[in-house]
Amino acid sequence: MSIIKKVLLVLLFAALLFPNAVVAGEGMELKNFSVDIWPEYDDPRVLVIYQGTFVNAGNSDFSGYVKFNIPKFDIPKEGQISMACEIINGGNHSCQPYNLEDKGDYVELSWKTTRVIKPGQEYPVFLEFYYLPFTSDPQKSFNYGLISDYDIQALTVNIKQPLRAEDFKVTPQPLTTNVDTKGFSNHKLNYSDISAQEKLNYKIEYIKNDNEPSIQKEQQQQSSEANSQNTGLQKTNAWKNPLIYTIIGASIIIMGGFIVLGLLKSNGKKRLNTKSKSTDSEFLKEKKKLRQMLTKGQISEQTYRELIEDLEEEYL
Repeated sequence: MSIIKKVLLVLLFAALLFPNAVVAGEGMELKNFSVDIWPEYDDPRVLVIYQGTFVNAGNSDFSGYVKFNIPKFDIPKEGQISMACEIINGGNHSCQPYNLEDKGDYVELSWKTTRVIKPGQEYPVFLEFYYLPFTSDPQKSFNYGLISDYDIQALTVNIKQPLRAEDFKVTPQPLTTNVDTKGFSNHKLNYSDISAQEKLNYKIEYIKNDNEPSIQKEQQQQSSEANSQNTGLQKTNAWKNPLIYTIIGASIIIMGGFIVLGLLKSNGKKRLNTKSKSTDSEFLKEKKKLRQMLTKGQISEQTYRELIEDLEEEYL
């Protein structure tokens, strides 16, 4: 059998065995989406948080990659990807290996869903990163461009004013501004029915005579985020195009059951070796979630400490 015929045979098996592997977002929409832009919050850079819920608005199952467009920045010199996660079990963060692809004006970050999303089903997500779009001068200014590959039913943009910042301006002008319990002014814009590829742009300007963040991170939290970032970057290079996964999967099946059996045994050993680490991983995820609730003002400092103590008693 010629090489071409062998390749065609592999592709035929791939089409039969993995019919959804190369589908690129067909039918997926964002039911709700929020973008938080927080300059000099707990870091001298800008913290950006994407979170929302996808919904499969199509007529067929989806099993592919979800995509997010973010600013271009040098990793790790200028910025870092802190979390790229599915939300599971009612709020837990399940962070995924991700791809980064240069798209010219921006970078596309994507990861493959770990489950099939059936028509009408929802898929909540969370993405957090830091980047540095301005210099250390007191007069600070930067533009944030927002463009989605998906239709968005409801969008909220929240721009948090740093403490000690003066002459703070946002263009376009926010619809509402409120002050939270920590003294931060939050400038919000709300939208509905944003079309895929529709471009939104925000210019943020202010004067701040120091380069210190508004609040300080806990040293342990900084270490955890650094470890999370390193892991994410290492895994990024291992993820490939869905077509490659299809060909590899089909080839393994064609090569024979004994190879599959060997892989299963190998995976079983790995699971035994890593089982003891699962508790630490869950502890860090839960602690991260509590910290996010604290920074958003959803819980008080006292409640945060009490919940951390309960968490340590449960996991440590």
